[in-house]
Amino acid sequence: MRDRVLMNISQVIDDSTGCYEVGELDFGILHTCYEYLEAKPGNRKKLAEWLKFLGYKCERSESPFKIL
Repeated sequence: MRDRVLMNISQVIDDSTGCYEVGELDFGILHTCYEYLEAKPGNRKKLAEWLKFLGYKCERSESPFKIL
């Protein structure tokens, strides 16, 4: 399997710049995400549905991922 990172989500654990608060989430959309969205017409819908799913799980304090 080959994969490509489309989006980064990280939690701030130390802020020496004063730009964030510890515990805050930082989102970054990489250039490859735009290529993915343009590659096939259905990709935008797939990404939107995935983000809605994540939001739904977060609002209910449920883990969106299986814990192994």
